[in-house]
Amino acid sequence: MITKNNEILAITQSQYEASVQGYTMAAQAGLTLTDFVTPRQAMTITEGVARIHISGALTDQAPPIHEMTGGTDYRSLRSEIAEAQAQGASEIIYMINSGGGSIQGMSEAAFAMENSGIPSTSYVDGIAASAAYYLATNASGGIVSSPSSMSGNIGAIMSWMDATNAMDAQGVQSIAITNEGADLKSIGKGELTGAQEEFLQGMVDEMGADFRAQVERTRPNIKEEVFRAGWYQGDKALALGLIDQVGILS
Repeated sequence: MITKNNEILAITQSQYEASVQGYTMAAQAGLTLTDFVTPRQAMTITEGVARIHISGALTDQAPPIHEMTGGTDYRSLRSEIAEAQAQGASEIIYMINSGGGSIQGMSEAAFAMENSGIPSTSYVDGIAASAAYYLATNASGGIVSSPSSMSGNIGAIMSWMDATNAMDAQGVQSIAITNEGADLKSIGKGELTGAQEEFLQGMVDEMGADFRAQVERTRPNIKEEVFRAGWYQGDKALALGLIDQVGILS
């Protein structure tokens, strides 16, 4: 491991130097970011039909490079819906290929989708999982999936990094001092106290319950199986009530 900007990185010095050399060689060869990644596509409107792309990792208030590397900022989604309204679009097709993302900004984007006043359909071309599936359920005309695409993963998850052993191996001891009574304060890594774990579990349970309520409200034929957070291809997703139709969008 090496350190950079006071952070411990899981990479050796030689690996880090090789990465820098690789980026330098790519730049010298005239290669750009788009030679390595597919940027998120901006909205298009053709004959009154707006296509809005929900791709990659979903987040809120992201820097420009996030969408340059294929992700989606929830605020871009809301902005494009507003633009479709302003241009008098007669229909919106949400083109979805995303494994999900953060909860911050998700509800606001979902509200904009559901209340756009424009007939809409969600089309899954790849995957609509977790937060992306949450968004997909807000299309007024339902969800269509290509045969091999995946839908589902209904639920909430929070990752916690216990870096105690790694820090010990590096001879680093992390000490957090909080004001009296602020027992839920945390630096986001290290061992959880019982109170912290209980608090975080309650938060995840609440988010999961909200997700389930959203799906049950918008998908009346949903099967109980989906709430185990699995994700399923075309016909299986259809049988479980996750989607309304299997087809290929021309």
